[in-house]
Formats: sequence, structure tokens, C-alpha cells
Amino acid sequence: MAEILRVKLSPQEKGSLSKKYTENPQAYQFYLKGRHFWDKRTKESFDSAEIYFKRAIDLDPEYALAYSGLADCYIIVTFKGTQLENLPIADSYVTKALSLDSTLSEAWTTVGFIRSHMEYDWKGSRPIFEKAIRLNPNYPLAHLFYANMFFYPGDKERGMSELRKALDLDPLSTTLNYVLGRRYYELRDYDQAIVQLQKTLKLTPNYPAANLYLGLCNVQMKDYQPAIDVFKRLPPDQWTRAIMLSYAYSMAGDKSRAKALLEKALKEERITSPYLLSLAYIGLGDTNKALAQLERAYETRDIFIITLKIDPELDPLRNEPRFKALQKKTNLE
Repeated sequence: MAEILRVKLSPQEKGSLSKKYTENPQAYQFYLKGRHFWDKRTKESFDSAEIYFKRAIDLDPEYALAYSGLADCYIIVTFKGTQLENLPIADSYVTKALSLDSTLSEAWTTVGFIRSHMEYDWKGSRPIFEKAIRLNPNYPLAHLFYANMFFYPGDKERGMSELRKALDLDPLSTTLNYVLGRRYYELRDYDQAIVQLQKTLKLTPNYPAANLYLGLCNVQMKDYQPAIDVFKRLPPDQWTRAIMLSYAYSMAGDKSRAKALLEKALKEERITSPYLLSLAYIGLGDTNKALAQLERAYETRDIFIITLKIDPELDPLRNEPRFKALQKKTNLE
């Protein structure tokens, strides 16, 4: 296998497999801590990750990996502004990383992520991810985002295969275990999704994304009280807990409570995800407002919009012309 891999790599790329990224061991430790906290995907953990990446750069201003880590702090968050607002920041950090090391797999993975997940150029991102994987076949995030590039436009089998490669490389990653649970949800295998999401929560208790999809699984299974209980665990400053509770109460039939929660949230909270807000309107049966929020999710590059084609929660909207127009814009027809 190693011989086959070497045949596919240029001399420059082969050299990158054994290179040292920094001569400063403390900078390397800070980088590892940054990645550890990045994997937790909470507001506090992203803040910690950013601090550690910047400490690594303070010790080694030419540490390309640390700049790549900083870029990743801005590609999937919703509490530091919209994805569209974060894009120039992520782009500046990843550009810096590549200026220091043009063969950095981690940075090329981020470039591929931006091309696919934020620009919706799924086909154009493929050679970028493949370059990232050639440069470092053992980088789990390259396989994860490459998996997304297949999965969301429709090649679910290849998407699952690449995701399992990522998990084989890092079986204790909270993010990767959560994504597998989300995949089962998106494949509408809710029982298996719940098992996997609960496994994720054992790795990192109260991991917000796992709780979000655990609650959505319960909604789809019409187990509304468990869904409500799970959504109550969400941090209000990240996943907009009131919005998800409004959705669950609506689906459970308590429209008046759902409306009250939604109105209160709209007045008092900063809504960080128009995509999730659309679910609250779906629950209330307000198709126009739900579609308006999905359109806003596209405009602001809300990360959830990549699930447009397969999210079970959006089934009530699939025959709407505005919904089909969104699928076309995101190249998810």
C-alpha cells in the first residue's frame, strides 16, 4: 500500500509526509490542545482552541499548522457571526498557512471545505480533497469532509465509506462519532442514530450537536417528551434552545406554547441559525416564513444548509418552488 501511495505522489508531496512542522515542542503541544478543544464544538471550547492556536503562533510565527487550526475555528461556528461573515477570516488564516507550507494537508482540507460546504462547488472540491488526502492519508478531517462531498449531493454509499475511514483513523473523536450518528439520522435509521449519538455523549457529555440530533431523532419517532427533555440540554447561546423547544412543542401539538417560546426568543435572543429557525416555522405550519429562513440560511452560508436535500425535517417543504430553487442554488438538486 505504501508503494502504491508513493507512485501517486510528487517528490514535493512525498517529502511532506516526513517533514517536521515546528522545532518548538511547546508550540506543538499548544497545537494539539487547540485541536482537542476544537473537537468539542462548543462556544467555550472553540474559544479555548483559538487561544491555544494563537499561543502556538506566538512561539513559532511560521507554524503553518497553527494557522490552519485558526482557520478551522471559523469554518463551522455560528456564534462568532454568520458563516458568510466568518469566511474572510477563515480564508485569511488558511491562505497564511499555505503561504508558509504549500503542501499542508490540513490547509488544503480547509480549502476544500470552503469550496464545497460554503460555495457549494461539490465537483470542484473533489480534486482539492484528493490532494489533501495524498499529502496526508492519515488526516481524519480530510476523509470526513471528503465524505460530505459525496454524501450530501447523493452518493451516500461512498460518503459512508469515507466517513468510516476517518473513524478508523480516530475512533475516539467526538466529532467523528457524532457525525456517524447524524448520518444514520439523515439515512432515517433513527434507532441506530440514537445508539450512536448516545455513544458520542459518553465520550463528551452534553455535546451540543449530539443532543441536537438526538432530539430530532425523537421528533421523527414522535417521542416528543424525550425530544423536549433533550432540547432543554442545549446551550441557549449556541443552538438556540428556545427555537428547538418551540419546534418540539409544535410537533407535539402544543402550538400555543410553541408560539410563546418562539416570540420570546425572537425578542430576547440572537438567532444564530436561520436554518434551525425554519424548523420552528415548519412546526407551526408557516410555510412562507420557513422558506424565508431557509433562503436566509443560504444567503448567510448557514452550515446546516448542506443537509437541505436529505433532512427529514424539511419534508413538508419539498414540493415548494422556492425550496427547489434553493436546491438548485446549492447544487443539491
